[in-house]
Amino acid sequence: MKYCKKCNSSFSSDLTFCPFDGTFMSVPEKRTVAMYDPLAGIILDGRYQIMVPCGDDIFSIHYSAKHISLSKRYTIKFLRSFLCSSENYRSMYLDLSRMRASLEHPGIEKTVDYGIHLEQPYMVCEYTEGDSLDVYIKKNGVNSDISKIMNKLSEALSYVHSKGHLLQNIIHSNVRIKINPDGDMKVVLINPGILQTTRKKILEGSYFGLIEYLPEETLKMGIYDCRSEYYQLGLILRKMLVSDEMEKPESMDSIINGGFYRKLTELENKESKTRFIRYTELYYFLTAPHKDRIGTHEEFKKVMNNSSGGIQRKLLLVSSVIFVLFFLAAVSAVFNSVSSRDEKKSVPEQASRTTVKIIPLEKNISRTGFYTVQIETEPVGARILSNGRQYISPADIEIPSGTELKIKIDRDGYESRELSLHPKGNEKVVISLRSAKREKTVGRNRKKEKSELMDPFKDRK
Repeated sequence: MKYCKKCNSSFSSDLTFCPFDGTFMSVPEKRTVAMYDPLAGIILDGRYQIMVPCGDDIFSIHYSAKHISLSKRYTIKFLRSFLCSSENYRSMYLDLSRMRASLEHPGIEKTVDYGIHLEQPYMVCEYTEGDSLDVYIKKNGVNSDISKIMNKLSEALSYVHSKGHLLQNIIHSNVRIKINPDGDMKVVLINPGILQTTRKKILEGSYFGLIEYLPEETLKMGIYDCRSEYYQLGLILRKMLVSDEMEKPESMDSIINGGFYRKLTELENKESKTRFIRYTELYYFLTAPHKDRIGTHEEFKKVMNNSSGGIQRKLLLVSSVIFVLFFLAAVSAVFNSVSSRDEKKSVPEQASRTTVKIIPLEKNISRTGFYTVQIETEPVGARILSNGRQYISPADIEIPSGTELKIKIDRDGYESRELSLHPKGNEKVVISLRSAKREKTVGRNRKKEKSELMDPFKDRK
């Protein structure tokens, strides 16, 4: 707890400055004081039994309560006692209760009832289960389910904006996260300070939310709109990206003069590339000028898709395309190789079966317009058939330049070969023949006759 030395009001430790007079909040000395609470234990409106205090916000003190008939748990929020003397704050709190009761969204804390107890306004809210954002980060680590949490918060903002209201008071301590048994995540914003968008200026001398969570246009010009709310949502994103606590402003002047905002958006990539990618999102939440900042859920989805998940999806898509291109290139190379061997039946097709060496001949041994191809086989003496003529290896064959030379080689004891050559000049082609496979002769199955032993006493009587 902290207290204001000027107005002597106590607030939660989240506050740095008093929301009513701007005084720097102080931490009281640690001591035990027995205090009487007139609200604890009473039966409110004949239905709600007030239990114990369970928190607070800027304008109200929270109590845990139980419905007498339904045995259901609720949270009842009373306007702070020192504000009850102001008619403006009492009417504002009742207006806030009515507007909050009109909202029906799973991401917004539900207000079910409101009233006045001894001139002290109150509202009754459904009890919200779940961990605060700080506790959730400690349990699951930084960067856990960022996109899912931010999307649910943006949907809640979009719903409130569609009703003609502003949500306000959007800070990380007002976020509750619960994982249901079916695995679904429930994200709820509590303690919203609903404000109608028809009001261009905020109340003079009062701020709806923590001062360090308000953008520059609110503090300097009193403007608070949808883009100002996405600025506060950007601070929640920053909280999930950076494990350390957000730096507190040194003074009110450091906020109004902009020095605090510059420090707030100066982030370094210290842990992972995922964090670095998501820093580009923070520009459209925090650093961008007011007119370029995110202001709708559609703009939110566009920025999140393009900068974080979009980049990862693009990288995955690019890598997939590169893999497909390499695969197609490999298939094409294999197909071209097979096609060329089937169509031409040239040297590459025979390379695995016979060795063919092509040696260019430097001297000109043929007439003009013709090429001379020297065919030599290993071993020599093979018959070479070409264009109806028969040669014996080694042999010189003269063909017109630019034409194809088809030859058939045959030799006893070796496999026959057909080659298609495309000489580019006078060449010597050395062809190593492959021995023919010998067929196995099937021998006759002879049954071995058993030899009978001679009985030397057989013929004797």
